[in-house]
Amino acid sequence: MYHGETDALLATTEQMLLHVDMEAGKTAPIRAEVHGVLEKLCSVTLICLNRRRSAG
Repeated sequence: MYHGETDALLATTEQMLLHVDMEAGKTAPIRAEVHGVLEKLCSVTLICLNRRRSAG
């Protein structure tokens, strides 16, 4: 988040997506078709295209 007038960095956030196998009760590799959809979504968002240096 940036200040509207000074463009000073005010806050950052980081999100992690975990694919959970509900039967096994733990994280699991994401299916290829789901991964493909997420990659397409990411490729069209400004967040992914304009990652700031503060992104982890």
